[in-house]
Amino acid sequence: MKRIIALCFCLIFVFTLAGCKKDKTDGASEYDIDIAYYLSSGQISEAKYHIGSNPDDIEKDAEKQQSDHNHEGADGHEGVITYTMYGDSIEAYICDGFQYCYNAGEEDKGISCIVAQDTAFGFICGTTYKHEVKNAISSLSPVESQAESHEFFYSIYTMEGVSKITCTKDKYKLIFYFYEDILDSVVIINTETWDN
Repeated sequence: MKRIIALCFCLIFVFTLAGCKKDKTDGASEYDIDIAYYLSSGQISEAKYHIGSNPDDIEKDAEKQQSDHNHEGADGHEGVITYTMYGDSIEAYICDGFQYCYNAGEEDKGISCIVAQDTAFGFICGTTYKHEVKNAISSLSPVESQAESHEFFYSIYTMEGVSKITCTKDKYKLIFYFYEDILDSVVIINTETWDN
């Protein structure tokens, strides 16, 4: 009798494990995030806003976060910043750790570039390796190449020897930047309104 009960428990355990297996969708990372879906809609899964969002809405949110953080004694990274690159001005709002950017004077086109330097699609910058990203986006026809220094307008560091993996879907381009094969940042752009 004990053997029959033990056999029943073994069978239940095996069937339970078999039922836990999940099929991944195209472009899904190990965290089951459908990267292809987010790319086609101009989003980063963890970001509150997306490509095309109204900069005025993000500005209000960023200013509120900056005010809240300054009162709490935090580092105050949230807020409004301006970059100047080759004579062109880029406006950016830092909100919840993401930089939402657009070319100055083109607010009516909405946000055209989002930069993630912390987490994007479940990948953590500074700890995720290139092969992990390549495996997760293999169905998106990724292209690997060397990055150019002008692509890092958002970084205080001079980025040399950085490689990138790029995926394009419709008008959106998703770029994963790697320094020594470790993920540094993730950028999504609208190719119709952002020159990268």
